[in-house]
Amino acid sequence: MEPVDRCPPAAVDVCSQPVRPERKNISIPDILAITRVVLVPAIMVLARSQDRLDGALGWAAALFTVAAITDFLDGYLARRWHIESTLGAFLDTTADKLLVTGSLMALISIERVSIWAALIIVMREFIVMA
Repeated sequence: MEPVDRCPPAAVDVCSQPVRPERKNISIPDILAITRVVLVPAIMVLARSQDRLDGALGWAAALFTVAAITDFLDGYLARRWHIESTLGAFLDTTADKLLVTGSLMALISIERVSIWAALIIVMREFIVMA
């Protein structure tokens, strides 16, 4: 049995080219959500080092504010530019949960927040997600 040629004679040049998957660029709203995820450990470290570093809690609060602004901006830009995606929705909700949970854990560890209040807030976050 003779092998079947998948390309007609007129399309040999096109068919001889390797097929590359379409490359999708990551959007600015997705970059903002990733930035929020990256800020969480920095916020936690700064909050925990308040006794070793002057003004560390203030810097942690400033980074938290930056993260909150990126939360607003990523949603605003995604809607305005009509670039909502499954990845973006996942990143946004994950970044939000990490930011709230990580910040509360750091504040619990330095005894600035009651564990019960934090537990209620975190449980509410995950119940709303479900």
